[in-house]
Amino acid sequence: MSRRSIADPDVFLSELRRSRVIAILRGLDSRTAMRAVDALRSAGLSLVEITTDSPGWQDSVAQVARAGDDGRFEVGAGTVMTVRQAEEARRAGATFLVSPTLVEEVAELARQKGIAYVPGAFTPTEIHRAQAAGAACVKVFPADTLGAAYIRRLLQPLPMLRLVPTGGVSLDTAPGYLEAGAIAVAMGGGLIDADALRANDGTSTRAAAEQLLRRLGGKAEPHRRTHAQGGT
Repeated sequence: MSRRSIADPDVFLSELRRSRVIAILRGLDSRTAMRAVDALRSAGLSLVEITTDSPGWQDSVAQVARAGDDGRFEVGAGTVMTVRQAEEARRAGATFLVSPTLVEEVAELARQKGIAYVPGAFTPTEIHRAQAAGAACVKVFPADTLGAAYIRRLLQPLPMLRLVPTGGVSLDTAPGYLEAGAIAVAMGGGLIDADALRANDGTSTRAAAEQLLRRLGGKAEPHRRTHAQGGT
């Protein structure tokens, strides 16, 4: 029997529900990104997004992917706006793709390759269209514009939506988004202390991640990746 990898949208979605958090690394070089990953892993997080506007992002994705070979950590590429970026991300080892808006060509590639795609949207029409286009889930961006109340109101008539609030999410506001019905949150600046990481200090990032998980109800069960077997 074949086993599906986390790149499969359904498996990714299950892992996202379990972990509840995507940590966003933006603007970090590969060395600093690895320091961030070490801090996040030690705190208990298992999903990280490296944006394509980061210096040497392909190398960063590849390094984090190799570091996650034990099956306890997964890396995706963010700010994916072109098919070329999507292909480069896959080759580097990304197991999911994230965009700030729905990019139809990237959505089609994700469908063809069977990889999880998380586009951004904001209005009910945009969000529904993105999920109908095959998104594993939709990041609601910028989430802090209307807050958790907006998530709750969206889900009242549209309970099938799988929402990941992104943009301005903080340690204080993250629990409210999950209570409102979001399946997870994505956090960058509210979680990642970039200046300290560049100074070779991951203490504050680890502490923030640990605090976040406590506020969300504690660590999730350890993630174990399932690799595809018996196929090509």
